[in-house]
Amino acid sequence: MGESWWKGECPTRAGLERLGADRLDVLVAHDAPAGVPLLGLRLPAADEIRANEVREFVAEAVRATEPKLVLHGHWHMRSSHELTWPVSRGEDLAWRSAMVEGLAADVPGGQAAWGILELAPLRFLDVRKLG
Repeated sequence: MGESWWKGECPTRAGLERLGADRLDVLVAHDAPAGVPLLGLRLPAADEIRANEVREFVAEAVRATEPKLVLHGHWHMRSSHELTWPVSRGEDLAWRSAMVEGLAADVPGGQAAWGILELAPLRFLDVRKLG
């Protein structure tokens, strides 16, 4: 009772290796990748360290699979962020990016917890902006 963190739910190196390095269109993860701002959330120091470790695993998955879109919901806040990272290919350096969409908590009457995933063209529509 009162526990809010479960080690068994954290990503592992083995899980990351199972994911592989094939390019993905969409990556669905529980947490946001490192590099995505948490919109002013302040955590106790120990929780922030654990959260950053998990978020780095998700960022590693993003860098390995180079998805166009990442969906997550862990922080229960609606957010959109373009995540960019450098990629070295021999002597060449290039930038890759993915749109990261965070979904809010499901509350009665709220529309921030869901959206529409269009497949062609691939994009995530925020239903709050559809009018």
